[in-house]
Amino acid sequence: MRKFIGVAMLVGMLTVLAGCTINVGTDGTTEDTSTTTSTTSTSSSDWPSYITLNPDWEVTGTSNSTYADSIYITKTQSCDSCTKDEVVKYYRDALSAQGWTEYSFTDSSSAEWGDSVTVSFEKGDDEYVSVYYSVWEYLGTTIDISYSKYTY
Repeated sequence: MRKFIGVAMLVGMLTVLAGCTINVGTDGTTEDTSTTTSTTSTSSSDWPSYITLNPDWEVTGTSNSTYADSIYITKTQSCDSCTKDEVVKYYRDALSAQGWTEYSFTDSSSAEWGDSVTVSFEKGDDEYVSVYYSVWEYLGTTIDISYSKYTY
């Protein structure tokens, strides 16, 4: 199950970062113009200033998307030697200080897959933050911080 969740998150992030277009020429032929693109921030999907990222950990990726007036943003950080306990403590302290309430926590460890932890927070009934820490054999230690704000 852990493998499935990790792969699903990775595929989801890559899907947001990749774009594919097909141009149809005036003569009816098609041309594949697939490209990999990075998403740039817009004023409606900038990272909220009240969600402080740990400045000691490098931001290695960003993904932004909007649907209607809802916002979905993920920041990926990496660190060489941080532990899951250190990551959880940092984000629990930082988000609690900003009025976020923790509502979910999962922790797993295995010899095959290493450590992973997810801790999720909510603010009101329309804002959510999830912090996912994992140690991947081929990616090293990554921290994904996902923010979403829903408009109903």
